[in-house]
Amino acid sequence: MKSSLALIALVFGSTLTFSQAVVTPATKPDTIFIKGDSDFSVAISAAMRKKDVPATVVLDEKNAEYILQSSSVAIQTESGLGKLARCAFAYCAGIGGSTNVSVQLVRVSDTAVVWAYQVKKGNSGSHGAQSMSEAIAKHLKNEYFKKQ
Repeated sequence: MKSSLALIALVFGSTLTFSQAVVTPATKPDTIFIKGDSDFSVAISAAMRKKDVPATVVLDEKNAEYILQSSSVAIQTESGLGKLARCAFAYCAGIGGSTNVSVQLVRVSDTAVVWAYQVKKGNSGSHGAQSMSEAIAKHLKNEYFKKQ
């Protein structure tokens, strides 16, 4: 009799425990509209996917919770004479030029700048854009989204 009472108490108690479990709805990811040069916007979008940034890129600004604004991509090239002079003194690093860009993440609801970043890479061209966009995505994920 005692064992059957203990079994009933165990079953009843476990039922109460399971019924008290709190089920929370899955949170939807933040939505970001990327505003800037179209080629660079595509590169940032691809980098955000590659770096698993927990946000959804939207193509309509009206559907976005955040806007990622970028300045124009600045490409600085080294002159031929400058390359020659630097290599003459055994310092040929960085003669390919450099590329830099600044971005800021703006919350649409109150237009607050919630995150900003500037990146400069030593290589230019398409690899420079890819490298810069991946740096932006990595820092956006680690410095903003992981702190939320």
